Amino acid sequence: MNGKPLPNESGFGREDITLTAGPAGTDYKIKVIVSATDDDGLKQTLNDEITVRVGGLDLSWWANTYTPLNYEGRPLMTTGSTVFVTALAQMGVSSKNLLYTWYLDDKKIGYSVGYDRQEFSFTSDDRVGASRRVKVEVTDLFGATISKAMSIKMVAPQVIIYKSDKIDVVPANAQAFEEYVLQAGQQINLIAVPYFFSIKSPAELTYEWSFNGRRLGGAPSNPNVVTLTIPDNAEKGTYALTVTARNKNKILQNAPASVKITVR
Repeated sequence: MNGKPLPNESGFGREDITLTAGPAGTDYKIKVIVSATDDDGLKQTLNDEITVRVGGLDLSWWANTYTPLNYEGRPLMTTGSTVFVTALAQMGVSSKNLLYTWYLDDKKIGYSVGYDRQEFSFTSDDRVGASRRVKVEVTDLFGATISKAMSIKMVAPQVIIYKSDKIDVVPANAQAFEEYVLQAGQQINLIAVPYFFSIKSPAELTYEWSFNGRRLGGAPSNPNVVTLTIPDNAEKGTYALTVTARNKNKILQNAPASVKITVR
């Protein structure tokens, strides 16, 4: 193999060998030499050689849920979202010559079976915590098949409250804290940033703010922003600032968030 003899695999009657494959994309040049002596005592030798490439298959996915511009992760699946899955096969041939067979929860999806069908999508209305299992089988023109499966978990949309020195800008390195300590007369700008809602634009969300049980209004042009001013005569203590984001088009899709405001 690759020019090196395999003494442990050679010998009389060794018509086949078993090898452990390396990483996907690795090529192995396998050569066999067959020697035999005929009835006249003459030695006959034949040889043949093939190249075997290790196949590989990866799956990647994302959902069409909303994430802010500075979010570097993957948009996650929430109720009502569409999930897009891509199969990345390494079999040494064009995807046009590969037959893709997709399964969702172990059921073959007929309309997604065919050559060059690298992508598959589905919409899920399951509850938070449920999982969908996606599997793909990829077969080449010679009948060799590799498969890959994964589970995708349904999550709830989220809202994270950030502090910002500017009224409507989240700093690139912003951190979310569970508590902010303020003095009487001090002011703070807070922004509610949504994640994983089934929306195309943040304008599809409404926000309800409250502080210490009293409702607050967000900025007219940016309802996800609130400027909180601690009165000069405010009593010392810890209060709750809460916000709930709601999807206008999916009334059951909402996400709450809260932070503690400690006045000293």
